[in-house]
Amino acid sequence: MHIAVIGSGGREAALALRLRAEGNTTAQFAAPTGDLASFCGELQALCIELAVIGPEAPLAAGLADALRSVGVATVGPGQGAAQLEASKSWAKGFMARHGVATAPWRAMAVHQAELEAPTCPLPVVVKRDGLCGGKGVSVCRTPAELVAALQQAHDRDGPHALVVLEHLLVGRELSLHALVSDGQCVLLPAAMDHKRLFDQDLGPNTGGMGAVAPLPWCTPQLLADIESEVIAPTLRGLQAENIGYRGVLYFGLMLTRHGPRLLEYNVRFGDPECQVLLPLIATNLANLLMAVARGELRDQPIAVQPGFAAAVVLAAPGYPHAPQLGTIIDIPSIQDLSLAGMQATAAGWQTCAGRVATAVGQGPSLDLALKQAYCRAEPLAAQGLLLRRDIGAKAKPARVAVLASGRGSNLAALIAASSHGILQGLAQIELALFDRGAPGQSVARAAGIATHQLDSTGISPEQWAQCALPLLHQYGIEVVVLAGFARILASTLIAAYPARILNIHPADPVHYVGLHGYRWAFAQQLPATTITVHLVDAGLDSGPILAQEGVDLRGAQSLAQVEARGLQVEHRLYPQTLRNFLLEH
Repeated sequence: MHIAVIGSGGREAALALRLRAEGNTTAQFAAPTGDLASFCGELQALCIELAVIGPEAPLAAGLADALRSVGVATVGPGQGAAQLEASKSWAKGFMARHGVATAPWRAMAVHQAELEAPTCPLPVVVKRDGLCGGKGVSVCRTPAELVAALQQAHDRDGPHALVVLEHLLVGRELSLHALVSDGQCVLLPAAMDHKRLFDQDLGPNTGGMGAVAPLPWCTPQLLADIESEVIAPTLRGLQAENIGYRGVLYFGLMLTRHGPRLLEYNVRFGDPECQVLLPLIATNLANLLMAVARGELRDQPIAVQPGFAAAVVLAAPGYPHAPQLGTIIDIPSIQDLSLAGMQATAAGWQTCAGRVATAVGQGPSLDLALKQAYCRAEPLAAQGLLLRRDIGAKAKPARVAVLASGRGSNLAALIAASSHGILQGLAQIELALFDRGAPGQSVARAAGIATHQLDSTGISPEQWAQCALPLLHQYGIEVVVLAGFARILASTLIAAYPARILNIHPADPVHYVGLHGYRWAFAQQLPATTITVHLVDAGLDSGPILAQEGVDLRGAQSLAQVEARGLQVEHRLYPQTLRNFLLEH
């Protein structure tokens, strides 16, 4: 098959490499900047059977329409559908018209936004309306940041250009790519992009510094929720507005405590998400893309490889604002990289754009895929190129330790939620620590969780912490959860996990602190009590409250009945609160 891949970045290089490996005659073309008719004529003269358009700008300019008009089967939506990416305000209006779950928002001219800035609720996300190469979004948490973002939009686009002001969503981002063809839709594995330049999601937004796929916490239930809340209403909206679509539709999503919310549409493969999705597609890619272009996707099966893929982007110093170009880079093995901002010269490979190359790894586990990707990236990083060191960190489940003293009912609830419930893929309980011979140890052992008993009899909290901390470090624990733990934590342990220790308290700390909250509620003959989940600090049940839920105690005739009602709430509230905590941190 004669195939044209249009675009010159890492995404297009990866597409061309895969299609050539399948035995196709594949050529890669820079996206046209001028006369579309002449470009289409050039492809016709080359007997191109399938065109795959990579970047968003030629789609917004109508290249897909022009190619189809001369009979070239094309993967990429027409100019009308490309508005989903080309105009943030139009896309937000589309979401509103068709009930797509998204963040609250307003669209207005830059000069109007500047007038309203002093009274604008913060934090807020400012999005420039047009195509910005993934760099037109500013998260503003202070008045000064909002003023600066609007001034930047004013300087670049003018006072009458549109901006979207959007409520800041908090959670975990994920990318879903759908192959869409006349209402037919096939989802590819969920991926995670890393937009910020520096580790821990710091620094300016970029075109993307790395990606991983699939995501362990993107469960079938989550996919069903995304289908219901985002994908199905989008497809219905396209049909209702008579917008034909044959191409890749990207859903940039945020998983929040209230469910999935759509951040943005893209009308093409993401970059670098494309580089991690292609190794996972076991189906012949050329046949699959031709089915998309011809409206025959329903008849084309798709298979996904087991395992994981990871991509690490290497960027020129100064990226994204002022990348240093023209540097000669020694590339040990071009086969291990997807080259983007590099050109061959007589002196060797020379940087010519901000994002220089992408190193891709693949393996049966996410850790092994990341290890391979970083191994391939290191020779270029050693020559001064920038890369992030934490790609994929938030795709992995958090390593959790449970500290317990009792029979382990909350431990059992957390284990169930992490193995097949709402914590699946988000939390992995690695260790259960007991301060005495508690019956809850059998709960942990039955689940295959490492269990240790550190007897606290006759020793201080500090002494107990000195025994516990090496174990927590040995198991790589990131979050500590107290489940009926009858000891005060030492300051050294709290300092080792700042704002990363959770406790559940069977009362409202305003009214009662310490042990035996249910006994207190029964003795007081309260008609209701409160379950509280809070972070642990140096005080007694005094840390910041994460969640609370009431317990109806009317008619309870015994302490056992009070405890039973409270535990029913605890076993639901604790996993839910831990889930929300992990999503937002």
